[in-house]
Amino acid sequence: MSCDANKILVRRVFDEIASGGDFTVVEEIYAADYVDHAPFPGAPAGRGAVRHSIGALRTAMPDLHVTMEAMSAHGDKVATHNTWRGTHTGEVLGIVPTGRVLTFSGVVVFRVSAGQIAERWAIGMDLDLLRELGLSLRWRPPRTAAAR
Repeated sequence: MSCDANKILVRRVFDEIASGGDFTVVEEIYAADYVDHAPFPGAPAGRGAVRHSIGALRTAMPDLHVTMEAMSAHGDKVATHNTWRGTHTGEVLGIVPTGRVLTFSGVVVFRVSAGQIAERWAIGMDLDLLRELGLSLRWRPPRTAAAR
């Protein structure tokens, strides 16, 4: 597939599945042996990871909408910078709903093979989401044996 065709395929993930909630297109868009290198906790292997990960976010934020900030394609890879927004009305990662609008962003890289998404890597999104949920992400130096 061309770089333009790969970009169109990846855009469908955000438009149809993440923002639109249409999981019927997962088999069409993702390869059967799809590998998610940054899955949501508890995600199964393969296409089930898509349903689990994006499904958990849509359950927590039924009004979820993803804005594509930038996209580029090089060979079989498509890189995206996107912003996710939604009202936290459902539980996510064991955190009860806050009613707040959550906004988090990150970079996602996809590898396309034979017209389907074969692999995914996410950078920064998980930490940004945890920060939005109010979890402390401050680094603390490890305690030394002498300090114990």
